[in-house]
Amino acid sequence: LAARRRGLSATVYCNQSGPLFLDSVRDENKKRVIETVHRHFEDEARQQAVPVHYQELTAERLDQALQDGEVAIVLISTWRLDGRKAPHWVVVSGADRECFYIHDPDPADDQVPLDCQHVPISRDRFEQMTRYGQSRLRTAVIVGRG
Repeated sequence: LAARRRGLSATVYCNQSGPLFLDSVRDENKKRVIETVHRHFEDEARQQAVPVHYQELTAERLDQALQDGEVAIVLISTWRLDGRKAPHWVVVSGADRECFYIHDPDPADDQVPLDCQHVPISRDRFEQMTRYGQSRLRTAVIVGRG
């Protein structure tokens, strides 16, 4: 929605429908808030005609997006980066036959920003990183010129 407000195109890929991350929330009030916010975002996405594909973003589609000059923002599990089990958004900054390259906007305390730019991740490892939690959530947003 933020991309659309700025005149860009945006396409969502998500292998699950419904509110995300509910399995990690125990408080019923917090669950209701998440569900309410999710419905609000769904309604606004429909109004803005944001395409939402309830399927996984494939490596082929990601490669095509990069070739087309689009930007991929992908949810990863930080477990394979720093041992924390947290959902985390990264930008895919490039690709080759062996790797996807990511830019991590949130360096760890012991890193400088340059440590987190254009980081090579093997395609196999990237595939593993892009599955979050026990539900194996995979989601991404492809952003392009409007």
